[in-house]
Amino acid sequence: MPIVAKCPNCNGPLDKAPSGPESKCPYCGATLLATRFMPSPVVPGPGPAPGYPPPAAPLPASSGGWGTPTVGGAPPYPPPPPVLPVLTTRRGSSATYIVSSVVTLLIIGGTIFGVYMMQHQVQEQVEQSTQAAQQAIDDATKPLTLPELPLTPGQDLVLSLPGAGGRRVSAWLPLTLEEETPFEITALGSEAYVRCRLKAFNAENKALARSDEGDQLQIYPLLPTGTSKVFLDCSGHPSERSVRVLARPLPLVMVDEPVRVMLEPGFESAGAGLLPDRAGLYAVAADCEDGSMNQLQVLGPQDVLMGRESINSTTKRAILELELEEQGYLAQLVRSVGADQKIPATVVLTRLDPEPIALGGEARGTMTRHVLRLYYELKLEAATKLAVTMVAPFPHTVELRRADGVAVATSDEARANREARLAPSVPVEPGTYRIVVRGEEYSVSEGEFTLKVEEVVAPPPRRGTRRSGG
Repeated sequence: MPIVAKCPNCNGPLDKAPSGPESKCPYCGATLLATRFMPSPVVPGPGPAPGYPPPAAPLPASSGGWGTPTVGGAPPYPPPPPVLPVLTTRRGSSATYIVSSVVTLLIIGGTIFGVYMMQHQVQEQVEQSTQAAQQAIDDATKPLTLPELPLTPGQDLVLSLPGAGGRRVSAWLPLTLEEETPFEITALGSEAYVRCRLKAFNAENKALARSDEGDQLQIYPLLPTGTSKVFLDCSGHPSERSVRVLARPLPLVMVDEPVRVMLEPGFESAGAGLLPDRAGLYAVAADCEDGSMNQLQVLGPQDVLMGRESINSTTKRAILELELEEQGYLAQLVRSVGADQKIPATVVLTRLDPEPIALGGEARGTMTRHVLRLYYELKLEAATKLAVTMVAPFPHTVELRRADGVAVATSDEARANREARLAPSVPVEPGTYRIVVRGEEYSVSEGEFTLKVEEVVAPPPRRGTRRSGG
């Protein structure tokens, strides 16, 4: 197709190529320059340019130069209308943008939702795994409870503990009584590695007594009338074991009424209840026939230690002097190792209230193997010089103390059937005094004795004789 030269300014068709700087566009008057991009036209264009009116007849040549209209000729070619934006293209771009934005948002939202669901699923799986693991741990460590077995007072009950690995093994042992009774309940494992705890409850599940964990257990509850329960809780072990449980009424010791106590094989202690009939000073004595016991101790309410005394290997006894109230106490005989057979012992409670003795009076008493001292009370109305004497069939001493326990005078130890005498060199001030009669500390002193308190009258001053001078 032939190329039509056009004005670069108004896009009007040219009938000839520009020949120099003088060439003008016949439509807009713009100066035309010939370039290789604007060749001379060969044939006029087939028709008017789009959007322009059809061209008029060729203009005649004039002296005004190329493209200059003649006088009275047609006006120049009108300028082209402004180019309007194509709305369809912009609408298409906006729709594409909106669609792409929506798609992008959907992709991002879907990704976030997918990540959330994945995390939620992973969290649920972790929680399920944790619950399953915890359930497995609970099942592996949940205590194994044996069927209830009733306890019969005074009879052994042997419990067989199955192998339970790390699981604890427990058992409830009911005990029914017709009246309120203090009990001694013991539990002994068949092996040293059997570690248990022992508790006692009443019918309302109130704890009455409990022990620490070990292989030799003892508690001393006061069991009420009706049904009580003993709870045994043992640590787990892979192999089978056994525990021997014994519940028996606690022996009760009254004043001057000796009670026999039996230490069971395998145990290290045995107990007895002490029942003082009134508040005062008492001697608590433990007399062991074979001397295999090591200590005597007395416990008060809430297991408060009242006193402890070693058992003498020579006399095979221990004696504690204690101020007791009118309430129950527990006396325990203790060994350093478990007994290999039953060991008997005797517990005695003796009242040591001082007996009165007057100045110039005499008292007869009896010393037993269950006491170390006997006491007498002396009241002086005025300062008095006195002497106290004692005769006994055993080694003995006599001591004078003030009411606060401070010693005023002490005699030398007298041999058996000899007289022990104390006589302060100065008068004793008025007040209340206590005379203490003692036997031999490292031997058993038994028998009757005589005690006298006498006033010492100072001899009259001697008068001197006068010599007569010669």
